[in-house]
Amino acid sequence: MAWCLSFFTRLEWVPVAKGNQLMQWESNLLPTTHDSYVYLSVIQQSTNRDQSGEGLKNHPKKNDYGALMDIGVLVCRHSNISPMIFAIYFPAIMAGVISIPIVLIGRLYGSTLSGFGAACLTVLGSSYFSRSMAGYLDTDLFATLLPAFIIYFILYHDKKESKLALFMASLTVTLFPYFYSSGVPIATAMVISYIALLWLRFLLRKEPYKDDQLSSLHASSVVLSVSAALSPMSSALLFNGQYGLLIAVIINTTIFLICKGGIKETQFFPLKISRYAAAVAVVFLLLFSQSTRSIWIKAAPYFKKQAITESGVSGRMNQSSGTISLNYKNVYETIVEAKKTPWKMVMERISGHTFSFAAAILGLIIFVYLNPEFLVAIPLVAIGIIAHWAGHRFTVHAVPIAAIGLTFLPLSLLELYRRYPLGKNAPESINIPSNHQQYCKQYGKQWFFGITGARAAVILIVVCAIIPNYTTAINKTKTLPTVLDTHKVQLLKELESDSTRGDYVHSWWDWGTAVWFHAQRNVLTTPNNQSNDTFIFAKMMMTDSPRLAAHLGRTSAEYFHHGGPDGSRGVAVQHLFKNRTGTPEEALAELEKSLPVLPTRGVYLYLPTDLLRFYHVLHMFGERDLLTGQESQPDNWFYFQTMRYDDPNRELVWLEHCPYAPGFRMLAEPRQGVLCDVEKRVTLQQLLTLRRSGKSLQSLGWSHDAVSLQIKNGPLVHGTKINLNDEKVHLELLNGQAAETQMDRVEWVCPTYLMKSAERSDTQQTFFESTNGNNSGLRLILSHTPPFAMVVDEPAYRTQLIQLLGRGQGDPEYFEPITTNQGGRVFKLKK
Repeated sequence: MAWCLSFFTRLEWVPVAKGNQLMQWESNLLPTTHDSYVYLSVIQQSTNRDQSGEGLKNHPKKNDYGALMDIGVLVCRHSNISPMIFAIYFPAIMAGVISIPIVLIGRLYGSTLSGFGAACLTVLGSSYFSRSMAGYLDTDLFATLLPAFIIYFILYHDKKESKLALFMASLTVTLFPYFYSSGVPIATAMVISYIALLWLRFLLRKEPYKDDQLSSLHASSVVLSVSAALSPMSSALLFNGQYGLLIAVIINTTIFLICKGGIKETQFFPLKISRYAAAVAVVFLLLFSQSTRSIWIKAAPYFKKQAITESGVSGRMNQSSGTISLNYKNVYETIVEAKKTPWKMVMERISGHTFSFAAAILGLIIFVYLNPEFLVAIPLVAIGIIAHWAGHRFTVHAVPIAAIGLTFLPLSLLELYRRYPLGKNAPESINIPSNHQQYCKQYGKQWFFGITGARAAVILIVVCAIIPNYTTAINKTKTLPTVLDTHKVQLLKELESDSTRGDYVHSWWDWGTAVWFHAQRNVLTTPNNQSNDTFIFAKMMMTDSPRLAAHLGRTSAEYFHHGGPDGSRGVAVQHLFKNRTGTPEEALAELEKSLPVLPTRGVYLYLPTDLLRFYHVLHMFGERDLLTGQESQPDNWFYFQTMRYDDPNRELVWLEHCPYAPGFRMLAEPRQGVLCDVEKRVTLQQLLTLRRSGKSLQSLGWSHDAVSLQIKNGPLVHGTKINLNDEKVHLELLNGQAAETQMDRVEWVCPTYLMKSAERSDTQQTFFESTNGNNSGLRLILSHTPPFAMVVDEPAYRTQLIQLLGRGQGDPEYFEPITTNQGGRVFKLKK
């Protein structure tokens, strides 16, 4: 039932997407996350029967992503299912599988009802739902599923002393990286937590352990320690060679069989040997294992988000070699899901509501107090809380554990009361009795009503907690966009037709894997390769020199493909700035003068319209001092996603929906060259009161070249000077003439900027061009295809991003336009 709830809720997105033609390509729905294209491209290349021609440079292989790719290739190769259909439906199918270990954990602790409720809350949990929706093909599907199974197997072994459960726990720990490449530190932290609990029990024991109990303790420590320590090695075996999976199974089976005697009545080896083996295994895991070190290695990039340096010495001279280290922008700083997350959002993403989260934490504290072995799950909760500092993506790990704490809260409270009753005559457990009449006679009706009331409270809690989660899930299905729309895919398909295999495409790293899949062309950076080469595209877009942009694009493609002049491999920037005796600026200046490589392949620019929203991000990466990491002052730049004409003659244009300033809008009159900041408008009475109080217009936040008056039921009038008296307003118009009107005829007045130019890029139409310098220097760019509006200052206007994508007028000596549509533009480098 929990799986059905998961599956059909996620399928709600499918009819929404099918009703929108922009979310489809060739009758298939498009993926909903950038990472999906990594796996789609791998499946595509692995199932492509035509392997002729040059392959994609540095393209991942099927073995690089383990289980997800093995399943995807197997399904698509031996069925009529296309990779895109697999990407849409597989996440929806797999997401609900987590219900299995969650329900089993509930049953293990005496309440299938609580397990079922926790499973329902998990599959609809905001964070888990977001990362497992239809079209969200990613190994994140297994990031929570496998730990849930590990927890169940360990708990079952702990409570039932099951040898099979211990074996399954160790096997799952070792296989975890096969399903989720970042799973080593997670599994290791869980194993360490459980082993710490085992030895803490041993140290705090009230009675001496029996030999068989000590053997079980030692065997459990050895099996789990060695399986965690071998996890990185076994993952390497899994990803290299067709027998890797079999080798991993054999490793775990051998470990288990060697230690198996430790939990049998007839011991396989003496107790002292098992004790020493356990001690050695634990010490090795804690001090020398790559598994334990991986915890800090994986966590570091999310906490140390400063710029990345090649030598670890930011912008300073290396005295021993005489070279200079370079300071690049760290991509983690710009990834939304890796940014610091407010506590409120952390709680809502884990449990749906702050109250639910608080109740879940209380429930977990009591549950762990009553069942200390559940400490094995606490690392997942810790990872979820760390999301406050490391980014909201980590909240997904805490969702199922918080759900268990919440749904077990009533039963945990009752069990706590049973163990420490205020009165006597408490039952041996809080399980529902088979004969309630006899139960009531023996323990009293209050206990019967208590155990039934606690279960009723579980139902009530689940219903209350699931409502915000379900509401959020349904809203997401209605608004979830695809990574690319039909127009952007069309651009890639036309790029593919114009190019040949082996050619390169420059774009921002977000779209690198989409280029792989839809155009099957080479790229420098992708979501799975966010290297220092992100600097190259950012610099190409931010420079005002088309020659430098073209030379940078050509040189980086050739270096990335063939290596540097000395034959060494590596990222392109490694070869661009090989001569560290000079500054990066000097190297770029030299590159602008002359091209150091011979062209061997075509080089293209894929510029989706969305790039215009990334102006500040591109500026942070491209306009920085690589020696110090200091970023230059950003230019004045406003991007509006929509524009709306305000009059039949299309003279007035509302500029709306600015992503970086929600609610901010402006009113432009392109032919007059004016831009009105209507968000700061006031009435004339307010302006008159301000003047009488002796305050200036700057106190209103105005920084303007002129003012505009909106006449009631009339036109918008612009002037450079305004004077008021009790009845009339006098205005000096832009042409120098004087005008006046009654104050009661003016609806409002606002600050206005005199623009340097106004144009429409898709029709190459110029509305206005200033002939004097008495203006703000701002330029207005309108476009219907692609649809957008921008207001930029002169430095931003000269960048290649604005010239190529915003205006569509790249320097013809270096850039050849290939295609343009609503989704963006494609250019080819001529040199």
